[in-house]
Amino acid sequence: MKLVNISEEALKGLILCDHIGPPEGRDFLCVVEITYQCNFQCFHCHIDATINRSEYMSYDTACRIFDEMAEVGVQIVYLSGGEPTIRKDLIRLIEYLKELHIKPGLISNGYLLDSKYIQRLKEAGLEIIGISLNGAIPSTYDAFVNISGAFQRVINNIRTCVKVGIPKVLLLTTGGSPIVQSQMESIIKIAIDLGVFMVGDERPIPIGSALRNKSKIKVEKSLYYKEYLNWLKKKSKEYSNIIKIDSNDPLWGLDNKKGFIPLNKGVPNKNVPLCPSAWHVCITPDLKVKPCAFSHAFAGDLTTTSFKNIWNNSILLRAIRNKDNLKGKCGRCEYKYLCGGCRASAYAYYGDYFAEDPLCWKE
Repeated sequence: MKLVNISEEALKGLILCDHIGPPEGRDFLCVVEITYQCNFQCFHCHIDATINRSEYMSYDTACRIFDEMAEVGVQIVYLSGGEPTIRKDLIRLIEYLKELHIKPGLISNGYLLDSKYIQRLKEAGLEIIGISLNGAIPSTYDAFVNISGAFQRVINNIRTCVKVGIPKVLLLTTGGSPIVQSQMESIIKIAIDLGVFMVGDERPIPIGSALRNKSKIKVEKSLYYKEYLNWLKKKSKEYSNIIKIDSNDPLWGLDNKKGFIPLNKGVPNKNVPLCPSAWHVCITPDLKVKPCAFSHAFAGDLTTTSFKNIWNNSILLRAIRNKDNLKGKCGRCEYKYLCGGCRASAYAYYGDYFAEDPLCWKE
């Protein structure tokens, strides 16, 4: 995957965030994409992962990056991909994170797991596993991932993760797909039946496979997204005593009638709004640093400098962190320090990291 290198000239004149060190008021987490190989071919995949992708981060390199993350206080590392369970050394990577007192998380499609391997993940110290479930019935899910017979196998493996006792089992969805939206109520009921900790929804970003499959994923600006998020918030309240339902979308707290209502625990610090871009970075298999997992912007290269140096000094990261640089509706918005809009969406739609959030309905 080729990242876009935003020139210093393009960033000239922007106000850089002065905060150095870990984010204030939220967990310090990073995503590490340890491979771009994947046994699925999901039509919303932001990195176009396939079984033929060769990008791969070696074990020794991954451990070096983890060491550098520990030095600056990273608390949680999500191992992602591609499909991380393709790797034969995944257990060792989890064990190494535990040795560094970093909480290991895993983002997986769940297909390659079995009961013995799940038990090994638990014993290695895995604390969080997020498994995608974009469909409530086999025909929908199997078409979404392009693998026949995948649905029941993944359901069984999610159930086993809960039974084995992995502390937090998350069921992940992409609500931007009309098919997923139409089955979301059923997906929530499946999650309750499985006993998972949380349903975590995310918006689709029109990059990678999602850009080619716009007809299947409603990525255009429209009021449908407001209606969907408001519906999901109602379900979050309705099922609050049974299961947690959340979204990583910065618009999650925006109520059309009442303004911005932070639904997450606590109120975000002015320097750390709900959009985690640049406060939650992502490392690619070839050691490039992105502002978030859904971004294709280049923020630094770990083959030539340290994680600490990039975290503290990257011009792009420091500019994104300062919400006074935002433009359009986001720049004028009274809630920009709480929300910040989705920066990855802004770049995907407008080619400008500081443009307004294209899916925001607030005028």
